[in-house]
Amino acid sequence: MPGIEVTKRDKTRNSIWCLAPAILGVMLAAPVPQISARPHLSIEPAGAQEWRLGWEATPGHRYELWHSPDLGAWEPVEGSPFRPATAVAEVLLPSTGNRSFYRLVDLGAAPITREVFFSNPGPTGNEIDLTLEDKIIELLEAAEPGSTVRGALYTWSRTRMSNAFIAAHQRGVEIRLIVGSDFQAVDLLIAGLPPGNVLKCPGPLGLAGGCHGDRINHNKFFLFPLLADGSEEVVVQSSANFTNPQIRNNNNMVVIRGDGQLYQAYLKYWQDLSRQFTDLNYYRTVSTDDGTKVYFFPRNEASGTTGAGDPIVELLDGFAVGPGSSIRIAMAFWSNARTEIARRLVSLRAAGCDVAVIVNPSNTGGDIFNILENGGIPVTRFAPVHSKYLLLNDLPNRQRRRLVYTGSHNYTGPALRQNDETLLRIVDEVLYEAFLEDWQRMREHPLAN
Repeated sequence: MPGIEVTKRDKTRNSIWCLAPAILGVMLAAPVPQISARPHLSIEPAGAQEWRLGWEATPGHRYELWHSPDLGAWEPVEGSPFRPATAVAEVLLPSTGNRSFYRLVDLGAAPITREVFFSNPGPTGNEIDLTLEDKIIELLEAAEPGSTVRGALYTWSRTRMSNAFIAAHQRGVEIRLIVGSDFQAVDLLIAGLPPGNVLKCPGPLGLAGGCHGDRINHNKFFLFPLLADGSEEVVVQSSANFTNPQIRNNNNMVVIRGDGQLYQAYLKYWQDLSRQFTDLNYYRTVSTDDGTKVYFFPRNEASGTTGAGDPIVELLDGFAVGPGSSIRIAMAFWSNARTEIARRLVSLRAAGCDVAVIVNPSNTGGDIFNILENGGIPVTRFAPVHSKYLLLNDLPNRQRRRLVYTGSHNYTGPALRQNDETLLRIVDEVLYEAFLEDWQRMREHPLAN
């Protein structure tokens, strides 16, 4: 048709240029031939005043779209870079009556970034540390309107956090939560969010309980699909609840951005929790390409006393003792139902590994103390610890490997066999060192014995 042309100007591995003059009032009678490049651009009318540019997109990749009137100078199209959520991406452009060249560049997947934050008890144990809450609020304030933030949390009594989630909803962010407790702060959430957006899985006597397990939903994670700074698929895994005692305890929170595989694993788990079907052997794991692995519980068939089916025992069985190898544990709850973990640690110490643990003495079984201390393992008693993490530093195939295991999973029988829980493995030297520093801070704290 007169005045309409699409011309391939240049093609490289990552970009193409095409001439797409958009003439007001002109409609195409036949499809415009598509340019056979990856990525390629197609053009079609979207109405009297707009044209639609489309391309095949790789999920997780970012794309820059640039335009130029004469190839002399390029400017990004508004909204670029684009982050398509599906395999087909499109952008609507106004009909200007002028020719424009368009260039599409595949920027690849956004880099995966990881951060960790800690709350640390003060010298008396009564000081307040809002580091983790402040970070969650910061992420809520950065959540893109129209996106859906999801979360699963056990105990929630802090109205400050309820108000933060309600504020995000009021500016256009959809909030969907699974909560494992009954408090005034939860009632505030239910009143401030749309009906059905706060779910409490049923438990005994009409109280909140587990969604898959028959005891409690002990999870502590949040999912942010898109933030204002361009961060995508953000997973937040914490050890902390939203309660007043928790802001005086030691806790940790990991924030992972851009790991699509991990995000989708958590999203699938959240969706399964929301369906509220009991499955005491729901247990499953998901591994990502960069070594991250997430474990979802319960695993009712497992035994914490024999170690059969206990994932912690299984990973300790794979630990490669060598020069400089070490294991550090900070555990809020460690009951006599998980004695085999303690026995495996004693065996590893006997084989030459440096093993040391920090526990809350009120929440640790007598059998655990006896096995560890009689086996020569130093045990630090530190009441404010609410973190639940394991740091492995070993030498498989004579190569140094440092792993962090964190999440909501305590070393108790219910955490293994009855609760909704999450355990997250991270392979990251920087995070490992940060956790190790946190562990050392606890060991040297004035309240530690």
